[in-house]
Amino acid sequence: MSAEQLTLIRQERWASLKIEVESGLFSRILLSVLAMNLLRRFQMETTAAARPRTRKRTFLYVLESIEATRFTWLNVAGRLVATNGTRTLRLSDVAAIRRRYESLEQALASVA
Repeated sequence: MSAEQLTLIRQERWASLKIEVESGLFSRILLSVLAMNLLRRFQMETTAAARPRTRKRTFLYVLESIEATRFTWLNVAGRLVATNGTRTLRLSDVAAIRRRYESLEQALASVA
């Protein structure tokens, strides 16, 4: 490639980046990266299991996907009840869900 072609490619890339920044795409990408990093760090500090590294598997923790984390921690059946004029969320008393939240609460207390 000639120097002129490289310069043209750089200018095209810069123009596309400028369009992404102006359209707000850059901020959405940045927010999603920050959210992913926050979730990964949260998992490493609380619930992620450490495993030994190998030549092919260099990462240390077993991390859940965002979808799995959301379904495990947040998607719980509940009922919105209005008592005394205030709305409260009542969750069903299931032993597995109670243990999950208690273990998460203990993990957060140990990190803090």
